[in-house]
Amino acid sequence: MRTLFYLPVFRLGETSYYWEDVVLAAMAWEDWRLLRDTIRAGLACAKRMRDLAQWPSDEEIDSSMREFRYQNGLISAEDVEVWLKKWGLTTLDWMKYICMSVLRRKWAHNLTDIMKQFSVRDGEIDQHMKAEGICSGELLSWCRKLAIRVSLFEKYKKEWTKYESDEGFQEKMKELLKGYRSNVKKSGQLSILTPKACREKLEYLVKVDLCFQRFCERVFTEDAINEQIRFHNFDWIRIDCLRLSFPDEQMAKEALLCVKQDGEHFDELAARIQGQIHEDHFYLDCLDSTLHTHFLYAQKGELIGPITMEGNPTLFLLRDKAMPSLNDPHIKQRAQEKILNNTIDHELHNRVHWEDSFYKE
Repeated sequence: MRTLFYLPVFRLGETSYYWEDVVLAAMAWEDWRLLRDTIRAGLACAKRMRDLAQWPSDEEIDSSMREFRYQNGLISAEDVEVWLKKWGLTTLDWMKYICMSVLRRKWAHNLTDIMKQFSVRDGEIDQHMKAEGICSGELLSWCRKLAIRVSLFEKYKKEWTKYESDEGFQEKMKELLKGYRSNVKKSGQLSILTPKACREKLEYLVKVDLCFQRFCERVFTEDAINEQIRFHNFDWIRIDCLRLSFPDEQMAKEALLCVKQDGEHFDELAARIQGQIHEDHFYLDCLDSTLHTHFLYAQKGELIGPITMEGNPTLFLLRDKAMPSLNDPHIKQRAQEKILNNTIDHELHNRVHWEDSFYKE
């Protein structure tokens, strides 16, 4: 990660913001710690993989690589090489990221136990921070998060001064600053920043974040949220189901007949084939659009499939289906994110200039 420091990321007016500003903000927000926890889980899974000699299959690796290339608009292998070079990453860095991603998904139900069994040192995590941050998109997410807040703060700076002198607001600033300092201290500080520079940047970040909170309070009205829910009425249908995967499609089709025609219970079927039932909760737009109709018109208690998921023919037992509602906190959060994105995209486009050194040449 240190190879990115001192390079500018974006500019707002005459002021440039650097990678160390982004990392410091991520530490204050605790996003830095969350990324380290993700890497810790991936490394623990890698140690378990080697201990059990249970390597991911070629199909699992290829599927994850295709997904990564699709998400980053990388059509060819050459595109991947160019992308990695821009960020100062090697093919080995990328493959380690892909492998750990596959293992985390594969053993997601058992991550807590795996992390207890296979300890990971902080030094091991440090070696993967740059690759994981870049390949996962977290680093870009932090950049956007900071740019959004800084842009809005600079736009409403005059209005901000009205609140800054308020005694209650001063207390809120002190409390948030205390929390940010604690978070940064736990993260190990940033050796490239002097204590004075770190303090000044955190004080500025507190003002930026509190201004952003006020902005959100202004735009997150109940009417605006309900409008988004109506617009995404079908996309945000919540699906609750049980999932059971099979080694081949013929076996899945036979299992489907056993349940539908012979009346075998889903859990009995799983026990008979020694399969593991997984409980899933997701929204319709999380699925590939070609699968929407399977769930959209299914009734509660209906068995759906077989559908190929992550390379395996899979059956789904629909337990419940709910239309989006303001009472669902996840739906409310989704609506707020849509409102925010619609509001600030224009702001970012017109006020924030992304630097050429945004990538590491």
